[in-house]
Amino acid sequence: MRRYVIPVAGVFLLPASGFAQEVGAADQLYAQAKPMAAPAMPAKPAMAPAASQEMRKFLVFFDWDKATLTPEARRIIATAAEDFKKTGTTRIVATGHTDTSGSAQYNMGLSIRRADAVKAELVRLGVPAASITTIGRGQEDLLVPTKDGVREPQNRRVSIEFPMPVVAKPAPAPTPVAAPPPPPPPPPPLKWEATLSAHG
Repeated sequence: MRRYVIPVAGVFLLPASGFAQEVGAADQLYAQAKPMAAPAMPAKPAMAPAASQEMRKFLVFFDWDKATLTPEARRIIATAAEDFKKTGTTRIVATGHTDTSGSAQYNMGLSIRRADAVKAELVRLGVPAASITTIGRGQEDLLVPTKDGVREPQNRRVSIEFPMPVVAKPAPAPTPVAAPPPPPPPPPPLKWEATLSAHG
């Protein structure tokens, strides 16, 4: 018996039994081949969290029924003015308060006079008047809660507040991603042969 490989118009002719065996072998090779892993996507860089703005706050206290500044009050205002000019911010708020002695209407006017006294001292120390906002709260927003008609020294005050510069925190470094394993080698090419019987 002789073996011949006979191409016909680019197609190899096979006996039915031989073709089935070759196709079965090819299916087995493809079934054994491992699927290729999808390439890993690069990790996106982490975004830095939004920085929260902090407020710098000073408290200036007053004598009962007074809007004049004490030496201690002037020292605190001087510190506030110095810190404000270092920050480079453009707004500062002075909010006046009173205790609960006296009428609510009178205390509202007294709290405004106290805030104005603090503003005048800030301007004298070099803070632009246009940057200063004054607010009077009267006997509202007590630092020490009391009943009506109580002379509480901690409530006779002006709070000085201004925002501190925002310092953004750097974003954390991205987590390294391992490279995907190399794909498996392709299956070997199929060899198609036709076995013919030759008589002679």
